[in-house]
Amino acid sequence: MRHLLTAIAVLAIAAPAAAHAPAIGPNGGLRLHWGQYHYELKPAASQVQLFVHTAAADKPVDARKARATGRLLVGGKLVPVTFAPAGGNLMTAPGALSGNWQAQVTVTMPGAQPATLRFTEKQRREVAGHRAKADDHGHSH
Repeated sequence: MRHLLTAIAVLAIAAPAAAHAPAIGPNGGLRLHWGQYHYELKPAASQVQLFVHTAAADKPVDARKARATGRLLVGGKLVPVTFAPAGGNLMTAPGALSGNWQAQVTVTMPGAQPATLRFTEKQRREVAGHRAKADDHGHSH
């Protein structure tokens, strides 16, 4: 239990907040803004997908020379992962996100300072819920 609490504390305080509010990205994942980029984390069947877009125009950014590592907290277990370029603006890491997951990802784009981002299932649910309410009312809040 002590190790789990330590892992949660590390994920909670190690990553600074993003500059803009979280949103659902164009690929259906949780999108955070940091510097000149949008980073979108999306759980897939047996991998975690990380998409990179420009913040200004939300256009895909070539991620072949980017580096990204992360720590996933799933089911009380802290799992380190390394993302690998998977073509275009996509990077992938092995692992499955389920339940009340959390992920801390550090991304280094060529010529940019590292960005440390914190993604959580709770954020994703809140953003998706807000989006659904906006769709029900015919406008955003």
